[in-house]
Amino acid sequence: MGIDPAFGSGNSKFAITVTCLVDDKIRVIFSEEFEQPSHETMVELAAGLIERYNYVHCYIDAANPGFISSLKSTIGEDPKYQDAITRYKAQHVQYELNMKVLPINFSTDHKSLLSNMKMLFLTTLLSLTKSLSG
Repeated sequence: MGIDPAFGSGNSKFAITVTCLVDDKIRVIFSEEFEQPSHETMVELAAGLIERYNYVHCYIDAANPGFISSLKSTIGEDPKYQDAITRYKAQHVQYELNMKVLPINFSTDHKSLLSNMKMLFLTTLLSLTKSLSG
């Protein structure tokens, strides 16, 4: 599950994409963008999707710490996630193994994210349903 919580003016849209592994292919089962949604509505939707699909990880653009904290609090994780990550790192523990909601820095990691996506498309490991592919 990936979330780009763009709460802004202009062309910024809030986006959520949910995937699952079926027959050795990554299938997109939910993908939607929202124009100027409320913070609370998106927290409720994201928490509902995490519960519905029992997700192990939900990656969220780290540029919106308020949304990350709200979602973590809603699903029962420590909303002071930056402090928790610091503690895990100090103990040499992979924080990714102890959190569902994981911040990822889209602004610095965008090249590797796009490279991974391209590889998935080229190797046909990623499958879109007809309604999602246009």
